[in-house]
Amino acid sequence: MTIKIYDTQPHQARFTASVLSAFKGPNKGEICLVLDRTAFFAEGGGQACDTGEIGLSDGSGDPKGPVFPVTDVQEKEETVYHYMQIGDQDPDAVLALFGEGCRVIGQIDYEKRFDRMQQHSGEHIFSGLAHSLYGCTNVGFHLGDQVTTLDLDKELNQQQIDLIEEKTNRVIYQDLPILVFYPSKEELASMDYRSKKELTGRVRIVDIGQNEQRVDRCACCAPHTASTGEIGMVRILRWDRYKGGVRITIVCGMRALKAVRERMDMLRETADLLTTNQDQVSRSVAALKDQLKEEKEKVKDLSGRLIEAKAESLKKLGKDQKNLVLTEPVEMAQARKLVNELMPGFEGLAAVLMPAGKDEYTFLIGSESADMTAFMKEFKEVFSVRGGGKGKMVQGSVTGQEETLVNFLYNWR
Repeated sequence: MTIKIYDTQPHQARFTASVLSAFKGPNKGEICLVLDRTAFFAEGGGQACDTGEIGLSDGSGDPKGPVFPVTDVQEKEETVYHYMQIGDQDPDAVLALFGEGCRVIGQIDYEKRFDRMQQHSGEHIFSGLAHSLYGCTNVGFHLGDQVTTLDLDKELNQQQIDLIEEKTNRVIYQDLPILVFYPSKEELASMDYRSKKELTGRVRIVDIGQNEQRVDRCACCAPHTASTGEIGMVRILRWDRYKGGVRITIVCGMRALKAVRERMDMLRETADLLTTNQDQVSRSVAALKDQLKEEKEKVKDLSGRLIEAKAESLKKLGKDQKNLVLTEPVEMAQARKLVNELMPGFEGLAAVLMPAGKDEYTFLIGSESADMTAFMKEFKEVFSVRGGGKGKMVQGSVTGQEETLVNFLYNWR
């Protein structure tokens, strides 16, 4: 069994240990060490492992000789395996350096460790309060490099979620101790604690607060801050309904500070663009939205008038030609109105091609007299066409050069 230093000393980043075994890893350029004690957290519980480096100890607290990066740490039956990258070096030669019983010195990436401790401890408080306030069970947890997500099995509304966030931060301000311990089987049997699954073997319990001030008790394998004050703050970025419950995205500590800064910068930039104060941004955006709606109605009205005028002028062409083909950057509703206006004036087709990309078009084609089923059959034989329709009108998308498409439609039947 590997002694896990972070159980009692979560802030310890450097440590010495003895090698219990060393062997080649499953990947090329990789060896694996098993140590009698470690500060490296192994991947588990929705959290990635610690990374860092390990080298031989010179007995004074510094490494001697080469130092190798630790990129993966796994645990099996309470033994921790440290996978080290040795590059192009001879694995047998490197393994000879790390013989059984030799002393090594390890260094974890402490900045990453502390960031993850802030996220994980903040999540415990949030999930614990969601459980005590509303009976929610945390059924999913993922601690990513940018955000942390937690899945609760009951639906909550905005007011309830805001209350959990507020109470979570009040617990942080109290700077309560966070304690880690391994109860006996008898103690565990009589203990009320949160856990996502049935556990076997030794169970590690994390308490947030003590006695009457305890706000959460949960089974967990990961490192945690020494007290709630070290979390700094917890901020919800978003929440979504998810599988009958809610998925909540949070950031804690320095991530929360960064998120607030980014959003304040966006608010300031938006206020500058709107030439208004930051506290008036939402009102200004609402006014712009109303104004845009009015302008869209005006444009729609003007477009309708233009289409009517264009249709009237084009109807005259029906005396001299059978089919009419227009290439117009209009919306489908406008194309439909135009085709409906033009169909009675032409013996054959009235077609509108709307550019949708290089050699790509959406189309609306109608006829008062032609067999549109027969037309679509021939159209699909010549071009790559998707679409269809009933009766007098067909629509869809087509790929082809404009000149070729127009010539085909002008000369159809």
